[in-house]
Amino acid sequence: MENFKLKNIEVLTYYLIKDDRVFAYETMAGNQETLDGSSITFHDKKQITDTSGRTSNIMMANIQANNGVVHVIDTVLLPK
Repeated sequence: MENFKLKNIEVLTYYLIKDDRVFAYETMAGNQETLDGSSITFHDKKQITDTSGRTSNIMMANIQANNGVVHVIDTVLLPK
């Protein structure tokens, strides 16, 4: 059970970008560093690709939260 919890934390840190707030309209195509030190690649403000080559579509962008911005995607992205 402890390994499961640690894996969940590892996956969640892959979804967090180190910058304070990243809005889709500000993000040009290119890499962004995640909290776990990996990178994800944004394409034309509509797609994200992980380090394993999986691509996810941004379904809803720029949902403002108290401590960041949320972008809803349609595919699970995982670190290598």
